[in-house]
Amino acid sequence: MIKELVAGGHSIVYITHRLGEVFSLADRITIMRAGKVAASGATAEFEMKDVVSHMLGADHVPGEKRIPPRADAGAQASLAVSGLSALGQFEDVSFEATSGTVLALFGQVGSGADDLVKALVGLTEVSGGKVTLRGEELSLRSRHSTQRDGIAYVSADRVTEGVFLNASVTANVSSGALSRVSDRRIIRRLKELSLAKEQAAQVSLDASRVKEPAFAFSGGNQQKIAVARALATRPSVLVLNEPTRGVDIGARSEIYRSIRGLLADDVIVIVYSSDIVEIRELADRVITMYRGDVVEHHWVDDIDDAALITEILNGRAA
Repeated sequence: MIKELVAGGHSIVYITHRLGEVFSLADRITIMRAGKVAASGATAEFEMKDVVSHMLGADHVPGEKRIPPRADAGAQASLAVSGLSALGQFEDVSFEATSGTVLALFGQVGSGADDLVKALVGLTEVSGGKVTLRGEELSLRSRHSTQRDGIAYVSADRVTEGVFLNASVTANVSSGALSRVSDRRIIRRLKELSLAKEQAAQVSLDASRVKEPAFAFSGGNQQKIAVARALATRPSVLVLNEPTRGVDIGARSEIYRSIRGLLADDVIVIVYSSDIVEIRELADRVITMYRGDVVEHHWVDDIDDAALITEILNGRAA
C-alpha cells in the first residue's frame, strides 16, 4: 500500500526501528540519536552497519567489560524454558538459565522479550510450552502460583506496580514476606524493622530512613526499594523488567551490584532490558529477540554492541 501511494505521487514519512523495513521501503534515510539528526541521505548510500553505527554514535562507549563465569560443561540447568508461546506475543521460545550467571533477554519494546518475562512470573497467559525449575514443572497460571514457586518479580513501572508510594520502606519490604515478620498471623514490628534494615543494606539504601514513605525517595531509591522487596522473599528466581529505567548512573551501579551479589546465593537471575549499556554491564549471557522470535544466544563478551543492536532491529543473527 505504501509503495502504491508513493507511485501515486504521495510523500511518506515512515518511522521505524526495523532495519529490514527501512531498506525495503525507504528512498532516503534520516537517522536520529538523542533528539538530533545523526545522518541523512539516500538509502543507497548506507549499509546496515552504517545505520547502526550512527544510532550508537561516535562517542558510544560500551559498558564495563567483565569476563563472566562460564558454566561447566556438565552443569545442569536450574531453570528450563521449552517451547513457550503466547498468542500474538512470542512463539516457541526455549532457553536454559542457571544460577551463577545473569541471563538477559534483549529486544525492543514489542519484540516479545518484554512479554516473555511477564509470562515467566504469571502475568501473561501462555498458549503452549512449559517451564521447569530444578526439574519440577511450574504453573504459570497466575502471579500467585509463581510467587508460591519462589519466583520474585521487579516491574519496569515502579510507580504503579513496583512500590506502595504512601507506605513506608519497612512496609514495602515486608509486604511480600509477611511470614518472615509475623508470629501467629500478627506482624511483629521489631522483626519487620530488622528485615527492612537488612534488605536496605543489601541494595545500598540508607537504613536510617526505612520508616519514611516511599514517595519521599528519588526514583533511583524507589527502584532500590522495589528490588529490596523482591529480595526479602528469598527467591529461587529473580525476574527483572527494565530494572534501571529512569535511574541515575550512580544508583544503577548500586542496583547492578546488588543483583550480581545474589549469584553467590544460588539465585537464578533473568532480566529484560532494551538498553544496550545495561546488557553490557549487568548480563553474562544474552538472548536477542525480534517480533516474538529468538534471534540468537550469546555470551555477552563474545559479541559487540553493534552486532547485538543489528540482531534486535533486523531479526537475523549478526
